[in-house]
Order: sequence, then C-alpha cells, then structure tokens
Amino acid sequence: MEYGIIKNYDLIQEDCKVEDLLDFSESIGQFSKKLNSIERSAIVGLVGKFGCGKSTMLYQIKKSSDNDKQKWIDFDAWKYPDRRDLWEGFVLDFADQVGNRKKVTGKIDGKDTKSRLIGASTDILSIIIDKLPNLSFMEKFLEIFKASPAKRVFEIQDILKQLINAQGKEIYIVIEDIDRSGDAGIYFLETLKQFIRDTEIGNKIIAIAPIGDENFAKNNDLYLKCLDYIEYFNPKFTGLSKFVRSIFKEDLLKSKYSYPDISIHSTEFDCTGQVSTFFDELFKLKKGMTIRTLKNIIRESDLNYISQVLDGHRPDWRVTLCFQASKYLNITESPAVSWFDKFRHEKQIYRDTIFASFLASIVHALPNIYDPHNSTQ
Repeated sequence: MEYGIIKNYDLIQEDCKVEDLLDFSESIGQFSKKLNSIERSAIVGLVGKFGCGKSTMLYQIKKSSDNDKQKWIDFDAWKYPDRRDLWEGFVLDFADQVGNRKKVTGKIDGKDTKSRLIGASTDILSIIIDKLPNLSFMEKFLEIFKASPAKRVFEIQDILKQLINAQGKEIYIVIEDIDRSGDAGIYFLETLKQFIRDTEIGNKIIAIAPIGDENFAKNNDLYLKCLDYIEYFNPKFTGLSKFVRSIFKEDLLKSKYSYPDISIHSTEFDCTGQVSTFFDELFKLKKGMTIRTLKNIIRESDLNYISQVLDGHRPDWRVTLCFQASKYLNITESPAVSWFDKFRHEKQIYRDTIFASFLASIVHALPNIYDPHNSTQ
C-alpha cells in the first residue's frame, strides 16, 4: 500500500522460512552443537513459547547444513486434520521431498491394497452373519479387525525404511505442529521412536519436534516417554535494529512522509534507534511477548496508519505504533486492563511508562528511549 509503513510484507507474515532478522546466532550455534553431538538416531524436543522463533531458528540451521552429508525433511502435522492419517501423511511427505511421491503413493493407496481391505471386510462380514449367535466368537472377530491396521502400519514402515536407506545421508526431520495434534500427535512420536529404535537403518535419523512450553508442561510425562533429548529455547534478543530496518520503509525511518496532498521531510534524523529500543522494552516488560506478537502489532499498526491517512490526517507512524503496542501490555490481568484502556479512560500518558519515553524521544528527536535527556525518565 502506498501509504503503509511496511517495506516488506513477506517478513511479517506467519512463515518461518524468512531471513534471520533477530540474530539467533547464539541459539543456532548452541543447538547445532547439540545435534552434532548426538551419535545415534534420536528424537529431540525443542521447547519454547508459541511464536518465539523455534521454527525460524531450525530453518536457519537447515539452510546452512551440508547437503552432501545431510538430508532435511519437513513434516507439518497440521496438514492432516484426520489425526489417523499422520503416519501415512508423514511417509508420503517424506517420499515427496526425496522425489519418490508417485511410486510410494501407488504402494500406499494402490488397487492391490484396496482390494485386500475390501476382501478382508467381506470375509469379516460373512463371519459376523454366520457366527453372531455365538458371542464368544466376537473375540476372534476383534482380533481379525485389529490385525489389518497393524499389518498396514508394518507395510508403511517398511516403505519408510527403504526410503531412508536409499538416501545414504544423515536424516534430519522437523516435525511441525505435532503438539497441536493432541493424543494422536504423542502417539505419532511414540510410533516414530519405536521405528527408529527397532528398525535396521544404515543412516542416523534425528527428528526434531518444536513444542509449545505450555503444552509440554501439561503433557510432561507423555512427552518424556517419546523424547530422547530436550532443548529449551528462550532466545535473548541483543538488539532489533536489523529487524526494524528490514520491516519499515526507509523514508519513514528518515522522517519523510507522503500523504495524498503533500510530502513532508521534517529532518534528516534516523529514528531506527527509537523504534528498536521501544521494541526491546516490550520484550522485557510483556510476559510471553514473542516475535509473533510483535509482528501482529506491526500489521495492525499498518492498517490503522493507512486508515488515518485516507481519512485526511497526517499521523506520525511511530505514534500509531506506540498506541497499538499499548493494547498488548496489561496493567492488570484479572480483569484484563491494558495501558491503552487506561490512557483512553484518563486521557493522559503516564510519565513512568515506556510509551511516554517513546513519545518523548519522538518529540525531542532523541536517538533512543533511554537517552538521558528524556524528561520522562
């Protein structure tokens, strides 16, 4: 949008496959070292807040991996709403990413398999009709009924074994959103662990499952049964200047404004430091603040700013950003009262808040919200 504040909309979408703008280098180095230290096939849980950047970090590791020695596979469990399809979906996705989707699809969904299942169903139906009066026979029926899925799993696992051995490389599997699949997701991890442990595979397999910290705490005992190792992900952002420069329009960062009727260039001042230090404080003060939340604040600020411009106003985008962020910081949790609610109700900005510091840095053209000349501190 011509009057928006965002330079690159792709960077603020919910997509982990983006450039590392938050400098995860320390976390990347630490986790990569841990992965390289694992000598046998294993499942690793990467535990952290939803939206804190777990998948983005894994994407950076994948990008820098040695393609001659490693093969990385992505599996998004959320693609399969019927949780019973997780295992078959995993094998199909694996086959797709190693170039064997068509062949494997034929094996899994081919006519021979369907015919066997139809035949088995016909045989079972005949047994029920003939033997229904004899209730003790129902036990045999249940055994027959359960045997078919078990055989099915065995056949699919054999397909997966062949796919893995054909790669001749270490296999790294990123299992996304498995923690959103409930009991079926945990069962999938248990099945994968059993497969890795009991199947003769010539290559090392490391499966990495990003897991939300709340979900992990709620199902701690169940996850401990599935996981061989656990890494807690809590990145410390040392500065967000790169993020700010990549997201926002350069003209706005240099105080150049374009409105429908006029363009304004007030100063040559670079306000990157103001915005990045404001974001720094948001991460420090808001419990559970994540990069996902910050991106949402920016997207909403963009819409509000455009709306103001189209209504004939000449807003400062930083002020819009400031008040949008104040909606996400609560003074009280129960009942939830945000700083924005308080500002609107009392029609004043309190001096001892980061919002007052941010606004003061804008008014006085200070390089950051921590400047000693900031009268709100």
